[in-house]
Amino acid sequence: MQTSWQRMHEGGATFQTTKVIKVHKDKYKVMMSIKAFLFYLVILIAGLAILASAFKGTVEIPVSIIIPFLLGLFFIWASLYMFYHSNESMTFERLSEFLNIPLWDGTE
Repeated sequence: MQTSWQRMHEGGATFQTTKVIKVHKDKYKVMMSIKAFLFYLVILIAGLAILASAFKGTVEIPVSIIIPFLLGLFFIWASLYMFYHSNESMTFERLSEFLNIPLWDGTE
């Protein structure tokens, strides 16, 4: 099986976000790549850093930390959302060698 990683349309990621793994002769899995995982991890760390900097050295909660607090929460939510939806592995399996029909049985 050959896979091409050219874009179908403009936009999207400039790096490989999924990888195809051959489990055995008639079964393939599509899983998240390491590059995508590291990208989501960087966004999560940035969100945690923004959130930590909002509360740095404050005992009281002033109004001026609302925007950094919300921005940090947004980064954390976005990274966890992207990780959750990218981490669902898909499995493709043939019904039989005779029919040669690919079957998608969804996530595991």
